[in-house]
Amino acid sequence: MLPPLPLQPRKNRIQQAALPSQEILERLEQNLPHVLDEAAAATRTAEDRAQFYKAAQEWSARTNDPGAMVWVARCLLDGWGIEANPSLGLKQIKKLAELGCWEAYYPLADYYREEDRTRRLEKEAIRWYKAAADLDMPNEPVVGFAQYRLGEMYAKGQGAMENDATALGWFEASAKNGNKYGQYISGVYYEQGIGVEKNLAKAKAYFLASANQEFADAQAALGILLVDQLHQYDEGREWLDRAAQLDNARGLLKLGIMYENGQGVPCSPEQAITYYKTAAITADDARAQYLVGLNYRLGTMGLPQDFKEAGRYLERSARAGFAPAQRIIGLMLAQGLLGRKDENSALRWFRRAACQGDVRALCLVGSCHETGTGGIPVNLDQAMDYYRKAVRVAGPFQSAAQLVLAQLLLRMDRQRDAFEWFKRAASHTTNLVGDSPAAVAGRKAMLMVARYHVHGWGGVTKDPGAAFQMLHTLIEQNPHEGGALYWLAACYEEGLPGICPPDTSKAFEYYMRAAQSGDTEGEFQIALMLSNGQGVERDRSAAFPWYEKAARKGHRIALYSLGLYYAKGLGGVSTDLRRARACFDRAARKGYVPAMTSLAILCRYETGSNMTGNDARMVYWYKKAADLGDASAQRELGMLYDQGLGVKQNYERAFQLMQKAAEQREPRATLMLGSYYQNGIGGVEANFEKALELYHEAAQLGAPTAFYASAQVYQLLGKFDEAFAHYKLAAQDPGLSETMASKNAKLMVARYALGYYYDSSNAPITIVNLDGVTKEAAFQLLFHLATQDEFFPAFYWLGNCYYQGNGTEVNKCKAFEYYILVAESEKPNSMDAMLRVAYMYEEGDGVQVNPAAALKFNQSCADKGHPEAQYNMGMAYWRGKYNANINLGEAVVWFTHSATIYPASSWALGQMAFENGDQDVAIAWWQKSIKQGHVPSMRSLAKLLLQTTTGEAEAAVALNSQIATTQDPNSTHVETAMGLLENAVRSGDPEALVDLGKIHQKSATTMTRQPLLPELCDDYDDDMQAAEIYLQKRQAQQELAIRCFEQAAAMGHIEAMFLAAQSWHSQQQFAAALDHYERAAERNHALSRVMRARYRIAGLGGITADPETGYKELLACAQDGNCVDAYNSLGQCHELGLGTKQDDRRALEWYLRSAEKTQDAEAMFRIGQMHAQGRVPSQQDDHHNKDLEALQWYRFACDSRNHPRAHYYIGLYHVHGIRSEDGKTLLQADIPVAIHHFRQAAEQDDRDAMVQVGQLLLFTDDTNNNEQLIVEGFEWLERAAQLGSAEAQCELGKLYHSGKPGLLNQDFEKAYDYFCRSAAQKDKTATLFIGTYHEHGIHVPPNLDLAREWYQDAVETHEGWWLAELALARLLHSRQETQSQAYRLFKAAHAHAPHETSATMMVALYELYGWANVPARPAAAAAVLLQLAQQGEPKTFLHVAQCYAQGLGLDRDPVKAFEWYGRVVSHYDQDDDDDEADNQLGHALYRLAEFYERGFEDVVPADRGRADDLFKLAAQHGTYASAITNTGSRALNTAPYF
Repeated sequence: MLPPLPLQPRKNRIQQAALPSQEILERLEQNLPHVLDEAAAATRTAEDRAQFYKAAQEWSARTNDPGAMVWVARCLLDGWGIEANPSLGLKQIKKLAELGCWEAYYPLADYYREEDRTRRLEKEAIRWYKAAADLDMPNEPVVGFAQYRLGEMYAKGQGAMENDATALGWFEASAKNGNKYGQYISGVYYEQGIGVEKNLAKAKAYFLASANQEFADAQAALGILLVDQLHQYDEGREWLDRAAQLDNARGLLKLGIMYENGQGVPCSPEQAITYYKTAAITADDARAQYLVGLNYRLGTMGLPQDFKEAGRYLERSARAGFAPAQRIIGLMLAQGLLGRKDENSALRWFRRAACQGDVRALCLVGSCHETGTGGIPVNLDQAMDYYRKAVRVAGPFQSAAQLVLAQLLLRMDRQRDAFEWFKRAASHTTNLVGDSPAAVAGRKAMLMVARYHVHGWGGVTKDPGAAFQMLHTLIEQNPHEGGALYWLAACYEEGLPGICPPDTSKAFEYYMRAAQSGDTEGEFQIALMLSNGQGVERDRSAAFPWYEKAARKGHRIALYSLGLYYAKGLGGVSTDLRRARACFDRAARKGYVPAMTSLAILCRYETGSNMTGNDARMVYWYKKAADLGDASAQRELGMLYDQGLGVKQNYERAFQLMQKAAEQREPRATLMLGSYYQNGIGGVEANFEKALELYHEAAQLGAPTAFYASAQVYQLLGKFDEAFAHYKLAAQDPGLSETMASKNAKLMVARYALGYYYDSSNAPITIVNLDGVTKEAAFQLLFHLATQDEFFPAFYWLGNCYYQGNGTEVNKCKAFEYYILVAESEKPNSMDAMLRVAYMYEEGDGVQVNPAAALKFNQSCADKGHPEAQYNMGMAYWRGKYNANINLGEAVVWFTHSATIYPASSWALGQMAFENGDQDVAIAWWQKSIKQGHVPSMRSLAKLLLQTTTGEAEAAVALNSQIATTQDPNSTHVETAMGLLENAVRSGDPEALVDLGKIHQKSATTMTRQPLLPELCDDYDDDMQAAEIYLQKRQAQQELAIRCFEQAAAMGHIEAMFLAAQSWHSQQQFAAALDHYERAAERNHALSRVMRARYRIAGLGGITADPETGYKELLACAQDGNCVDAYNSLGQCHELGLGTKQDDRRALEWYLRSAEKTQDAEAMFRIGQMHAQGRVPSQQDDHHNKDLEALQWYRFACDSRNHPRAHYYIGLYHVHGIRSEDGKTLLQADIPVAIHHFRQAAEQDDRDAMVQVGQLLLFTDDTNNNEQLIVEGFEWLERAAQLGSAEAQCELGKLYHSGKPGLLNQDFEKAYDYFCRSAAQKDKTATLFIGTYHEHGIHVPPNLDLAREWYQDAVETHEGWWLAELALARLLHSRQETQSQAYRLFKAAHAHAPHETSATMMVALYELYGWANVPARPAAAAAVLLQLAQQGEPKTFLHVAQCYAQGLGLDRDPVKAFEWYGRVVSHYDQDDDDDEADNQLGHALYRLAEFYERGFEDVVPADRGRADDLFKLAAQHGTYASAITNTGSRALNTAPYF
């Protein structure tokens, strides 16, 4: 509102160009007026200023001209033409002013006002402005300028209490002296009624006077007044044109509005935009930039839709702090209209606008929290906080905010709360007609209120009558309100008891009205009722056009219905598959699954049996239907991906689809999903437990081969009893009769019963419960399969039965017959049979011994590629088997033949090389065996590689060079080892899974983040992104570790169960952790038993807390099982009284045992904590210091396991040092040592330590000159902030608030953002800072209402925090209408901080003077003030003096009054920086002057000279300046200052 003033007041711009010093001197010699003022205003460059200073200095030295001397002093102050010397310049100008040089008054006042915003210097500014304002120099412009400045300071409350009436008085005085600024602002006061009644005539007169001096702001204000208030359009436009010619933003904007709306001028969007652009570009006006940008965004007012241009204007406006522009920029970023979609940046802009109280921005921020957009997780509570802030903002969007809050509450199933807000939104207006935000929101809200009353949601009393009436009201006020008509029709359709019976005819009538009003649902309902003959005679032909209307508006079921009309020729419509497809296509694209199905059917119909032509569209719509949850579509599409039909084969995608279908209990999909888990395809690791779970479910759903599939998995898992049971179920399933699955199941039942299935050690499996299947029965089953079913795989096993006499009598000849049949066939097991025949020939078993025949069958089998036979041939030539001659060359040949697929042969070749001392070749062959899936080789070589990583460097390099020949040459031996383990995992090796999980786990814990680059210190957004990537990588490693442990656990690996539990525990997933602890504990895993006990104690993982049982289990672990891992937990039980009585001595005993037995760092740390807290039972001769003892144990913990919290507490000790009770220093503070320990903890992600090390590196004197350490400190605070430390965020906010030389510049925007992040976590200091920013207009526009909200939030959130109470109280104290609230807060602050004297003093002052109708308690209040004064609180001296002078609460005592007035003066001499000293000093001097003027018995004798001196001094301090115009007598008991 208040216009800025130029550097030096002057009447006219006489000189435009800067003058050289000589010409300035010549003009001075001619006695021309204002020479130096005009010469100063004309300067542009450093050389100009040097010339000016030279002239001023020379003229001052030559003539002692006061004006020149003032200008010389000002040049020294500002460094004009000479090196700046503010101290000397101030001294000179102040001396000139005190000597009565009037030219110095105004610039000295300006210096005090601008140089320092402390109240002390502001009062000095008022003093010297008044001196200039009181000059009796009618034609001197400086008088008017000084009067204007005085008005400005009273208007803003600078140096004096804010007082609009006093301000207006000075403004009018300035106006009378011809000052155009005073004239303008006086007009504003009269126009708006500030401190005076509105008076448009006076406003116009003042504006006119200022406008005639070519002041553009006044010209614009006059033009707007004439147009908007007086409707004098032509004259108003003329003044606005004059203002626009001077590039006045307000004038340009108003002209644009007039042309946009046709206000007094022809409507011309093009002309309007021209004015808006001029204001935006030339005047750099944020509002105009917003309007131009908005019109580019929308493509309105004759502008093309140009998002880039819109963004350019809007961003400039937004960065100027204009909230609507910030909101629109955010929306454009969120919509991807300014490049890529950037919801994170959008949210930041929304927050900035929201912080200024923009209601729509508040709702947008709330929406981001509600939907989880903008890079933040879904947080409905946070969303509600923002919506609640929005509903507190009165205005046209308040009802819309209430509506979204109600909708959120409804989503949160808080139906009753939602109802209350729907009611509020509906109550805003009685006129629900129109498209205003309030009317639209009101109609929607009222409709919801009506529906509540119909259904009784949320416990709202059902009131169909009220609902019915509301719907009628909506329709009466807006007959075309389609929603209300639709729901009223629904009431008639279903009927409301006691209100209206079901009446489909009436319903049809209202549906018709809704449809005729354009309501889409109404149109569809009419079509549906006509189509079905509901409430009207059935007429599909008549329904058709209504379906068309709804379909044209995109109603998906209407579109689908139209498609059926065209596909089936309904209602007389001709069959038209093209149109049907088009309708199905549109409905399908809107997500209607039946339409997708119909469309896919059409595509398949056109495709026929060939997967060409329309197969892509068929697949597409299967995909769409599948995505929307159709189980059959998901299954079929999954099969297409599995088989690569119509799509590229993709097992991962197939898996995803099968999984979705299986979740809906689709049998075939469930079965297929099980096979994916069984075989480890589709992007998942093999997971037999999961596969079994799915097969069981599929069996229950009726999938016929599910039992057989389950049996195979159980077999793979080594759960052979379960495998047998499921094979038997499959064999007996009539649905599988005559199928290969049935025959194979029977074969496996027989093999298990006969002991013909073997484990990994080739030992036969024994089934505990054969469920009545005898060996004889099994033999008959095989015999039937072989002879009746001619199932050739049974022949080999039947031969085994005869060979072994298993289920029948031994008959090796018969066995040989079956073996020969198989061996000479090309059927399965033929080569196994050859091997068996070879063996029988070799051993003469059932046939005569014939080594040659044995060799022959082995060779035949080997020639057919059987690896074992080839291995046998190799062994024959290597070791002389089958009487063959040893021939190492042949042996190598045969081993080499089978080595490609038979790992034992590769191993043999490697062993041959190793035995020959050729390690390189041995490693090469072992690698080949690993490639063949030889799990033991993988694990062994991996172990060798991992051991080498910690061994000698040369050995590591050498080994890596050997391996690199066949591996990735760029990979390290560590990477190679991990690859080997991963391959072993794929082969189902649980031990490799555990090893691999440990590697991933270690990677996650040792991963370090890249340090901040120096240039990122100014852009924390980039670092936040880097931090997110770092955290994602760590999380990925943790997830990989958990997956490995869980898969190994599923395979029965006990340690893996424990490790999986520990991993889940570290992520606070307690239910998952408990499940794994339980499984391992049941297998007597000691640590798992301990953890299970701890979970029972704490009630974690969803179980009820049972501390007693948990304690007993721990005790049993420690005593019976001698489990040292239980010691620490037992110590905690005794320390905290969990499951047993609290006993520090017993706790200490267990901790000491744990520390001694296991070097338990946590136990050591807890011992340290107990010492620090003085909880270690002392000995009689114990003279140790508890903190030194704690320090020692913390050191033990660090030495043992690098314990992070122990490092943290050691750091604290070294920051503060340790002293004994008698004050003796036991440990010197040592900041470098403290920093070392904090670093150790911080590197383990201890956020508290990060904050400490950051603060020490940034603010400790020892590091202030070390740029590297300062940057490191900043990085630690950044890292802690990124990890969510509110304290770190607040510290960074304070850093940016004040800036730090050499590290970062002061940046209020970043400070504000950090404070917002910290305040969102309820950090009280940050909350208070945000309030301060809004109160004083730092980065954001000043807004006392928002400041009050933030202070109020700090008070409510941090109950009892006196700083927040005091800040809010001071703010409320400045307004008379809120002083009663201020009093209560001052009292609260006093109660919470009795030592804080300002709150105590303010409470006493309220009670002394009875401000805000507080009951006056003069005696008690005066006693408090006197006590504070006696304690040395200077702000109370004056009040105590007045109490004595007036007898207010104290006995009237002039002697003591005189004494306390003197103390005020004495204190001012001692402390010039006290904020209120100047006011109080002036008052005290005035009162002392009265004493000397009149004389007072027993106090001082009359001394007129001394009194006059004191009156003059009082006048200089401005308090009683007008009172010294005469020296008449004054009463001692005149009104007090307060």
